[in-house]
Amino acid sequence: MNKSSLSRFFSLGANSIFYRLKLSFAFFFLTPLIVFFLLGLQYNIIESQESYYYILAILVFSLFGYVIVRQIVQGVDRVAKTMEQQMTERLGIPIASGDEIERIETTFKTVSTRLEQSNQSLQRRMTEIEALRELNQTSFSHFDRQSLLNRALERALEVTQSAGGALFELERRGPNAFLVCRSVCGEHIVIAENDAVPLAKLPVRQALEKATVTLMPRSESNGWQGVLSDSDPECQIAVVPVTEEMGFSGVAVLIKTGPDRWAEDNLNFLTSLFGVMARSLKIQALGRQEQETAEDLKTVLYILQMINSGLTEKEMLLAIAKKLREVIPHHWAGLALVEEGIGGLKLAYSIPKPSASLPLGSVLPEQNSLLCTALRARSVLNVEDLSEQPDYVERVLWEELELKSCLMAGLHFKGQSIGVVCLSHVEKNAFRIAHERIFSMITEGLSLALNQSRLLQQAREKTGELEVLNRIGRALTSSTFNMERVLTYTLEIISGLINVEAGSLLLLEGDELVFKVAIGKAGESLKGLRIKLGQGVVGWVAATGESMVVRDASENPHFYHGVDERTGFKTRNLLCIPMIVGGRTIGTIELINKVKGTFSDEDLRVLKSVATSAAIAIENSQLYSSSINMAKRERLIRTIFQKYVPEEVASEILGREEGDLITLGNRRLVTLLNVDIRGYSLMSKQASAETVVSILNYFFMRMGTIVLKHKGILDKYLGDGLLAIFGAPVATRNPALDATLAAIEMVEAMELVDKFAQEKCGIPLHMGVSINTGEAIVGNVGFEKKMDFTAIGEVVNDTFRLQKLTREKPNSILVSQSTFEKIEPFVQARSAGVKVLGANEGQMAVYEITGKKEMSDTEYLLYQAKITEKQQLAKGAGDGLHPPGLVH
Repeated sequence: MNKSSLSRFFSLGANSIFYRLKLSFAFFFLTPLIVFFLLGLQYNIIESQESYYYILAILVFSLFGYVIVRQIVQGVDRVAKTMEQQMTERLGIPIASGDEIERIETTFKTVSTRLEQSNQSLQRRMTEIEALRELNQTSFSHFDRQSLLNRALERALEVTQSAGGALFELERRGPNAFLVCRSVCGEHIVIAENDAVPLAKLPVRQALEKATVTLMPRSESNGWQGVLSDSDPECQIAVVPVTEEMGFSGVAVLIKTGPDRWAEDNLNFLTSLFGVMARSLKIQALGRQEQETAEDLKTVLYILQMINSGLTEKEMLLAIAKKLREVIPHHWAGLALVEEGIGGLKLAYSIPKPSASLPLGSVLPEQNSLLCTALRARSVLNVEDLSEQPDYVERVLWEELELKSCLMAGLHFKGQSIGVVCLSHVEKNAFRIAHERIFSMITEGLSLALNQSRLLQQAREKTGELEVLNRIGRALTSSTFNMERVLTYTLEIISGLINVEAGSLLLLEGDELVFKVAIGKAGESLKGLRIKLGQGVVGWVAATGESMVVRDASENPHFYHGVDERTGFKTRNLLCIPMIVGGRTIGTIELINKVKGTFSDEDLRVLKSVATSAAIAIENSQLYSSSINMAKRERLIRTIFQKYVPEEVASEILGREEGDLITLGNRRLVTLLNVDIRGYSLMSKQASAETVVSILNYFFMRMGTIVLKHKGILDKYLGDGLLAIFGAPVATRNPALDATLAAIEMVEAMELVDKFAQEKCGIPLHMGVSINTGEAIVGNVGFEKKMDFTAIGEVVNDTFRLQKLTREKPNSILVSQSTFEKIEPFVQARSAGVKVLGANEGQMAVYEITGKKEMSDTEYLLYQAKITEKQQLAKGAGDGLHPPGLVH
């Protein structure tokens, strides 16, 4: 055995635990045995039999001790190897060097270290779980939003051992996005709560777009100036995106300083923590929204109860205003309603007090009113700062009541605008989105309530109106003798129903209207006054047969100021309708100055129903008064209709005595129209008699219808033409114009006659029309068995002479100077020069009519009135004309 082997043999650390066990057992066994031999030799006891038993016992017990110790050592060795294998396989720890005892010691130290690390990690996990549980439970507690944000940031710093942090909420302000600081905690944060920073300025866009936590060193970005301090440029920043619908949308910024850096589990925890925070905020928001919705529904239910409460409109609005103050704090509430005819809104209610600068009843114009703007917007309008608004008419109200912001919405029902309700506050930006939502619901209910109230009021008014109309109907049908008294009673009742200051009833007598009944301050002075047809509002209504509502008399072109100047009565507005029976106007009813507001379509409807009954009553009265002449008229009509005469002639004859029938005739200013067919001679030669008669009948049917349409009568058929009379026996306002318009329409109709003739015989036909105006003897000519209604005079001869000039141009219309003077404003014409009518008949200025001028009804009536006035002046003052009347 060499020296190294001997050294290794006696080395304990270089040999296994079993080697050392054997060596120690050898020492434990040999030592007592050697001592026993030495003592035996000294005392001579080794040869005794007991010594052998003693040596045997030592050997046996040593063997047993060796076996037991060996099993223990094997167990320890097996445990050490198992632990080494498990640590290597599961934890990746390499096998330690040294003997078994050292490796066991190393293994136990490693396991202890790992257990301590696991315990620390477990403690962190428990802390994270507790933080998450705490935030999750706060959504059901009484924490407000700001407390929840602060608590979430504090727990994030505590768990991750960060130096400081801040929470930023993403807000859209117009086209730009901002990050608004909502919570600050710890060190290195210089931004204050509620400060806003443009999103583009902070380096957080990457985190928001990827929706993942982003780490960045402080030294790599200068975008944190004004947000983070520069005290530790080597700090590491974690940007955590937070997004949750209805919860919180933004980023959390946390800072770590010193050698520690962010661990992966820290970042995962931050994502979970702020996600829980956002969901907790969402749960809180949903809870608040549910509570607000319940309150909103209670308010709407309250308004619906008000609708069926039977309260008056004012009582109902006061109750609703009180309820509004509970759900939407405000200092002033106003209601402006739409009224027909005012051209804007009318301020109807002001709660709690009206304004001296803008009192109740004030009219808000459409073009310069914020309330009218809200009505057109058809949505809730939230004005955050009234001082920044233009100079609306409501500004005096804002300044007087010191109002700074308002919330307003239009009231609409089934597409019809009712009005606008407005809530105002003495602070700027006082109304929130939640207020807009409940306000929108309330305005819907308020619209229904107001419409219901109006329907009830209209029902009450209809009941009263029907009762009044029933009384008027009974009065009108109760008497046919004292009609003036009945009409006065009727006018007084309808004036009280519509609530006006004055009224009048006029009947048509010839071409004039006569005041038969008049009530009001100037009523007596108007009775018997005659006014011309077409003059003023009543004259225009009687002439056109159309009703008229004048909401502002000063701006109406038909209104005549003469009555106001004569009586001192001030006319603001008026309503006038015609009384029509059997398609003809017999008079008008006029109501003046409605006491409240102006006349509406409903007032027009009521007055029309009364006018219809009044017209029928007047007609019945007139029929009753003339019933005594029915026998004579019946015999006269029977005699007249045995003869072939026009309807107008029959009407004229009915106004005469029977003895005057033969001598009927007087000098009248008439217009004659002569039509001659060009091409008739050729047609009569080439076509059969039946064809000629067929074409002539078609021609006379077309042309005769046009003559009758324009108030003319057919004097006679002339074989290849006809002669018509305008202005007799019944006078019209402008017979010359009637004849000219008929001629223009005849030329247009000649195209159909020409087409008809060419289809029948292939011969084209044209016509020539001559028109002349002058005095003639108009009346019946003949004897008792056969009469003709005709005109006799030089004007007839000149008309036929003028007809010869039409041969120069097919389908031409030539008129005389006397005719042209009466139609010049209404037609388009050109001068044909001065023509010689015959060898001894003299000369005449002739004009060719090329068309008619387009003009409004007002222009037409004005020209007609001028021509009528000229005609009356020409007759002189001795004809018994009435002076010009005064008319509204």
